[in-house]
Amino acid sequence: MTRFLDLQDFAKGSIAENPANLYFLLDHGGLPGLYRQLARTSTTWVSLFEGTAEVNSLAVAPILVLAGSDGAVRLPLGLCKWISESGTYSSSLMMLSSPLEIGQLKDRLKARLNVCISGDMDAMLRFFDPRVFESLMGVLDAEQAKVFLSVARKWWYVDRSGAIRSVDSMFNDVASADEALNLSASQEFALVDSCEPDQVLNGLRENASSYLENLDVARQYEFVVSNINEAKSFGLRSLNDLILYNVAVLTVGKSPANESQWSNLMNAVEMEPSKFSELVMCLEGGAVTEGVK
Repeated sequence: MTRFLDLQDFAKGSIAENPANLYFLLDHGGLPGLYRQLARTSTTWVSLFEGTAEVNSLAVAPILVLAGSDGAVRLPLGLCKWISESGTYSSSLMMLSSPLEIGQLKDRLKARLNVCISGDMDAMLRFFDPRVFESLMGVLDAEQAKVFLSVARKWWYVDRSGAIRSVDSMFNDVASADEALNLSASQEFALVDSCEPDQVLNGLRENASSYLENLDVARQYEFVVSNINEAKSFGLRSLNDLILYNVAVLTVGKSPANESQWSNLMNAVEMEPSKFSELVMCLEGGAVTEGVK
């Protein structure tokens, strides 16, 4: 049975522990239908794309919602339940505790959408995606992280397994420090590399969802990471091959009963990695032994 977060309970606990405004930062792209849900209530919310070139892209905008203030939860129970059921496993839910009013916080978070990457190029930083935020916390140096997080006293994000993770921060009300983040080439490449497992998992969910049916959604990311590491040891590198390797594991499995079948497949791959996609197609047709001869 799929377990969802109890966001109403989280909000109550967070407000009791942190005497400041509580905000939910929601990625509309991962929560289709969010605008309709918000429109049915009197909930206070803003888009971080307001006043930017992306102002009309509401369907994929980061939405900042006032979840609690003055010691009380401000989100209706029904909306909390909808966000929980739609967002626990969609990598689209973050929370912040900040003394700033919603308009002030919106402006300061909006400044954090801007990032300068190698080659002196400007780009948008999707820090409101919990996967990107988690990776970002791993690549920023201590001073960069201190400044980036300074709009709040505490941040939370829901990770890929549906668990809430927290990051403490030191609030700074000096908005003049909110300049575009500058990432070094190594930081940029580390962020790009960190996206690979998510790309593989998205590929599986979009093109091979039936193979994932028996795998608990909370375990899928770690399953993919483990398989990517194995696939690369066999010389497989392309995104397509990494997806197909996961399909092979899900199709053949690695039980003792299938040990010979799996060994034959991997031996063939080591001899000629370029034929891997061909071999996996054989798996789906039930002709594994023919495909690896």
